[in-house]
Amino acid sequence: ESVLKNITKDQNTQFTIIGNKRDYDLDKNCTPLGTVKNISEAIVGDVVISAAGQNTIAELLSLNKRLILLPEPRPYNEQVIHATMLANQHVALLAQETFSAEQWQNLLQKATVFTPSSKNLVNASAPEAIAQKMKNWYA
Repeated sequence: ESVLKNITKDQNTQFTIIGNKRDYDLDKNCTPLGTVKNISEAIVGDVVISAAGQNTIAELLSLNKRLILLPEPRPYNEQVIHATMLANQHVALLAQETFSAEQWQNLLQKATVFTPSSKNLVNASAPEAIAQKMKNWYA
């Protein structure tokens, strides 16, 4: 909860919290949605702070959002590896749980002008192409 408090400290910025709806003590600038069925409809802002799981990253990249990745601890550090690689390639910005409120504010400011180098990472027609290939395989 302290990480969330540090992230949302700027009262001039509105935050939508998606995910497990816990009983957080959030300020008025935060709207908790809990679990959502369609993330593309729930995310309305340009900047998204997210964990760094493969599915989440893929979905958010397909929405052309500016990403701040906050990797969650995992046994094999896969989220740290994904987030670091994407930050090194200027696809996303990297955050750490240990960031102070001031560091979060600086990163959020940076994110508003960040231009990700994510061209050609997402192929919107891939599902149709894969479905067609599978149809051909089974024809």
